[in-house]
Amino acid sequence: TSPTNMGLSLLANMTAYDFGYIPMGQVLTRTGNAIRTMEVMERYLGHFYNWYDTQSLEPLPPKYISSVDSGNLGAHLLTLRSGLLALPDHKIVNPRLFEGLRDILEVFREAHGGDASDALTGLQHDLADITLSRPDTLPAVRLCIERLTTYAEDLVLSMAESPESEAKWWASAMARQCRSALEELAFLAPWTALRDVPDRLIDFKVMGIIPTLSELARLESELPPAIRDPHTVFETQGETLRFDEFRDLIHEASRRARERVAAIEGLARQLNELADMEYGFLYDKARHLLAIGYNIGEDQRDASFYDLLASEARLACFVAIAQGQLPQESWFALGRLLTNVGGDPVLLSWDGSMFEYLMPLLVMPTYENTLLDRTYKAAVERQIEYGMHHGVPWGISESGYNMVDVQLNYQYRA
Repeated sequence: TSPTNMGLSLLANMTAYDFGYIPMGQVLTRTGNAIRTMEVMERYLGHFYNWYDTQSLEPLPPKYISSVDSGNLGAHLLTLRSGLLALPDHKIVNPRLFEGLRDILEVFREAHGGDASDALTGLQHDLADITLSRPDTLPAVRLCIERLTTYAEDLVLSMAESPESEAKWWASAMARQCRSALEELAFLAPWTALRDVPDRLIDFKVMGIIPTLSELARLESELPPAIRDPHTVFETQGETLRFDEFRDLIHEASRRARERVAAIEGLARQLNELADMEYGFLYDKARHLLAIGYNIGEDQRDASFYDLLASEARLACFVAIAQGQLPQESWFALGRLLTNVGGDPVLLSWDGSMFEYLMPLLVMPTYENTLLDRTYKAAVERQIEYGMHHGVPWGISESGYNMVDVQLNYQYRA
């Protein structure tokens, strides 16, 4: 794997959450696991080497630092950090949860292609109703997820005669996604499992809203005095016991929310530390440019430099400037070679690949009608024209291709 691959893998988890495919808890677990692994990998002045063996975690020879890969990773780590720090203000039920389930169901339908079973029909009808009339309380959300989970598990059972089919895999994915959502809700809102809620709790704030993680962390301090006081005695012993159970579950949920907020803050600190890399040994002060890279074994910086704005190198330059590692002059030192496409000036890259033009846009802002913005659009339009003219797919970039070495690693070519 490479630094760019690691950064994109981390961002993919946050993206999956944004689309409603995984719950917040899975984002934190996956991010924490990845960070723990990254922290034990050998680095040089904060930089990860260009390639690592994924089994041993050892850097592959020759040990080499790539300016672009380091910039990509740094940008992805800082982007993920910002995403994590926003999570405490997110509702504990992902607003796109049901859209995410609907996406999985659509993929299943494409893979299945046969007659609809009762379970599939039930899922389709329920998801259509839910996305039109979204549940706005935690108990209502739980009832919806429980019903969908039952349908999804029935759908898996209906595929028993096709255990290795793609459709069976997607049916199982649907069931897993439903169960994950239910487990997340049970973890953060365990009181929703109570079936016999006392009437006087119906008007309690948390029963009528879906709180954010921060609101949940403060919830126990906002309990009405009669509920917060463990010595309060109600009309019947049964009602007292139910209030005691409710109170205990609120306390537990608030504790878990506070722990999750603390975990988020801890991960953000770790990401910030991993993104802290020394760029001085890669930087040519006379040219105000980053070298292509640095060979650790030979203790030598490359003689070639990243010198075009319309390339993936602008992300490394942007991040290093933002971190105070490089002066702003390095941005203006990047070359701006122009050509004309359809009457519009367009910046040239080295190879004209989508990777060069669009890779930084995954995390960088763009501004309409600027030279860079027009360049992105023109590059895509030109690739589409090229693909149609030659009868090949458009979106050409450097990539791995269908040839492997003795260790079954796919080969890579620009």
